[in-house]
Amino acid sequence: MTFVIEKISELDFQKSGLSKFNGRYSEWKPGREWIIDRERNIFVIAEGYVRDEPWKSTYVYFYDGLFLNIRLTRDSSGDWNESQAITFSFDSIVSNPPNEFLAKLPSEHGAIWAPLKEAVKVLMEEVHTKFGCTVNFTF
Repeated sequence: MTFVIEKISELDFQKSGLSKFNGRYSEWKPGREWIIDRERNIFVIAEGYVRDEPWKSTYVYFYDGLFLNIRLTRDSSGDWNESQAITFSFDSIVSNPPNEFLAKLPSEHGAIWAPLKEAVKVLMEEVHTKFGCTVNFTF
């Protein structure tokens, strides 16, 4: 299965563990969306831009049973009406992941971040399709 963007149902909210997540998503509200791969049980929620640094975006990344707050830096150039080149680079893990996660990060680096890349790419393609422009997406 691949990532899809969909509204979070109340049932999915309860099953996902978001109610136990310490953050703005700890309560279910209709209309919230996520990018989810149900087969792999991985999802990403775009939280938005950092107020003082609008080129940085924060995401909730659920991977291997962990909620990780991730920050990505966005660099964009080009004309929105014709083509928009967007490059995302990893900025930081905002939350404090457990030591077990940090221990496997060096050896499983590609496997851990590949789903995040897939999900953000799906999100960007969806957003930019609405603007009618071509997106050159790199990560």
